[in-house]
Amino acid sequence: MNTPGRAIVIAAGNDFLKKSHASGKVTPQESNEIFWVIPKAKVPNWRFRQELEIWYPRDKRLTAEVLSPNITSLESCPFGTIATSDESEIVPLWVISNNQAEQDIDKDENYIHILVDNRRNEFVGGEWRITLTTPDNEVDFQAWIEHNMSNPPTEFADNFTGDHTVNGIGNATLPIVVGSWYKIPNVNPPSYIPAPTSSSGSSRNPQFSQKPEISAPGENITSAQALDIDRSDLSGTSAAAPHVTGVIALMFQQGLNLPQPRTLTMQEIRDILIDTVNKNPAPAGNGDYDPRLGFGRVNALNALKKIKN
Repeated sequence: MNTPGRAIVIAAGNDFLKKSHASGKVTPQESNEIFWVIPKAKVPNWRFRQELEIWYPRDKRLTAEVLSPNITSLESCPFGTIATSDESEIVPLWVISNNQAEQDIDKDENYIHILVDNRRNEFVGGEWRITLTTPDNEVDFQAWIEHNMSNPPTEFADNFTGDHTVNGIGNATLPIVVGSWYKIPNVNPPSYIPAPTSSSGSSRNPQFSQKPEISAPGENITSAQALDIDRSDLSGTSAAAPHVTGVIALMFQQGLNLPQPRTLTMQEIRDILIDTVNKNPAPAGNGDYDPRLGFGRVNALNALKKIKN
C-alpha cells in the first residue's frame, strides 16, 4: 500500500444523521439490548441482505441472542460459534456469527456479524432485538448497520450516536479519508462547519484513529456529467474526496518535476497534507483535530510548496 507513486483517497461517508451506529456496555449483572428496525424490502429483487456488526475487545466475551418482532427467539450465539435459521439453505433467513479477532487481516477486535434477509416472504418486519450478555466484568461494544442503500433503510430504534460513523473502509491505515465542509454564507470572517451529513470519526483503527484526516468542499459541487452534455450538482463526501484526489495528483507531478525527481509515497502524501491544512478557523472547539473536519481544510498551494529536494 505504501508503494511510491500510489495513493488511495476514501470519502468519509454521509451517515452522521443516520441512525446507523450505537454503543454501550455489558456487565454480568446487566445485559444490553439493541433494537434494530428492519422493514420488509419494497423491492423483491433487492440483491443484499441486511447486515449488522458489533465489535468488542478481543480479550472479552459476549453472547448474542436475537429476537424477531413476533417474539420468536432465535438461537443464542456464544463466542466462537455460528447460528443460522436453516443450515441447508444457501441464503438462510438469518445468520449470526460470533467471531474471534483476526489480526492478520486487520480485525483487531472480536465481532458479532448478523445477516437478515428481509426479501423473504416469511420475513417479519419491525424491531429485531439483540440481547448481549457477558461473563466478564465489563465489556464496551460498538455496533454499526452496514450501509447498502436499502429501500426502505434499516436503523436503530434508540441509543444511536453520530460518532464512529466513518465508513468501514475508512478505518484503513494509510488511505486519506476526507470529510466535507460547508461555508456559512454572509459571515465575516469566513466560518466553516462540517456538512450536515458528513460522517464522524474517530475510526476503530487503534494506530490511526484520527480519521477523517482532512476535509474539502462538499456542498453543491458542480461537475460535468459523464454520460451527458449537462452538468451535475452533488453534495456529500463523495463530492469532497475528488478535491483531495486532484491535489495529490499535483503533488506527484510536483515531486517528479524537482531538479532531483522524487516519487512520493502514500505516507509522505498523508504527512504533507496534514501538515499544510488550513486551520483558520480551527476545527470548532477541538484544538488541532475535529472528528468530522479532520486536522483542517485541504490547501493545495501549501502542499505543493512543501515538496522539495
